[in-house]
Amino acid sequence: MNPGATAEPPSLTEWTMTASEAAFRDEFRDWLLAEMAAPYIADLKERGPTEFFAIEPRFTRAMGAAGYLGITTPRELGGRGRSHYEQALIQAEMAWYRAPILGQFVLEREVLPALVNFGTAEQQARLIPELLSGEALVSQLFTEPGAGSDLAAVATTASPGEGGFVIEGTKWLNSVAQVARYLWVVARTDPGARHRGLSMFLIPADAPGITIEPLVEMTGIHRLNRITLDRVEVGAESLVGGLNRGWDIAMDTVARERAGAARPAGMRRYWLDLARALGEGAEGGEPDADARRRLARLAVRIEACELLYQRYARQSDAASPSELAGTTLKVYGDEVEQDLADLGTELLGRRGVLDIGGSAPLAGRIARLHLAAPGFTLGGGTSEILRTVIATRGLGLPREPVRPRDRGADR
Repeated sequence: MNPGATAEPPSLTEWTMTASEAAFRDEFRDWLLAEMAAPYIADLKERGPTEFFAIEPRFTRAMGAAGYLGITTPRELGGRGRSHYEQALIQAEMAWYRAPILGQFVLEREVLPALVNFGTAEQQARLIPELLSGEALVSQLFTEPGAGSDLAAVATTASPGEGGFVIEGTKWLNSVAQVARYLWVVARTDPGARHRGLSMFLIPADAPGITIEPLVEMTGIHRLNRITLDRVEVGAESLVGGLNRGWDIAMDTVARERAGAARPAGMRRYWLDLARALGEGAEGGEPDADARRRLARLAVRIEACELLYQRYARQSDAASPSELAGTTLKVYGDEVEQDLADLGTELLGRRGVLDIGGSAPLAGRIARLHLAAPGFTLGGGTSEILRTVIATRGLGLPREPVRPRDRGADR
């Protein structure tokens, strides 16, 4: 068995699975454990920590070759037509076994559904096969220096050009761009309209005028980038969903992004590693009664995250997905994971902040979680903005009156 495996498998509450779903989960687990034993995965672990957003194109291609990418894509478009719940099971397995999952996230959770729901027949025939094969990674270009959670404030423009559009602007904090074949770009096509003046483009990452600069995080990982688009000329075929329909597509995209982070199983794996190490006295000594109570409370909250994740997947299969289900999961899950990082480093003591070297507890995993945790409540929409979404759209609470200086606030 792969050294990353453990006797306790991930679960979206086993009792809710049908026999067919359990069989599919087991099929994928067998494939995953075999793939995780490949030499290139060991090499990836040597090159850097794989727990956070690791990008490994070879793994994505292997998933595509095995038929595990975009499994919810309809059969008539080349996919497997499986359920969203089964997709959630796959993501939970990858999170549990610490597979390099970020490379395929945007293409699978965002671009494939957008092409299925909004793309033309020509775009579907041209793009979906190479996405399902894993040969074409995609980077999401939404965030800008002046527009983070407020997508309506996007300043990147796409002006009419000869046979298409000319795109100008700057994006940043964008993952996967350094290995992507395509960029999933939201740009302003109507300067006079705030929300209804945006359009979505899927453009070649190697188009002239695109500059990609690395942004290395304090974890030591190169995941994020700054991308400059300097008069990038793209054809009309790059426009997805029609002119000025970008807001609706972007909202669909971020809803899938927020719900699809698939971190509950990974959190439970971290919790189990920590609890076992402390219980065996291997790291930081035997936990006292207060520490045990705090670990137990955290375990309950992690289970709640898994139930929220399961609910979203089941709602999606019932054709009644709730934007708020995914948003609630993200807000709650982000904070639970941050608390897990804080508790872990506290219980491990001074050595708990070591992330490299033979003396680093748990091979430095909790320390790296602690370094990555501040970004959890920022990426994909800040918790402050998402709480406003839950309050207004979910609970029907009135919006706070907008003062003149707050006109740029997210709507």
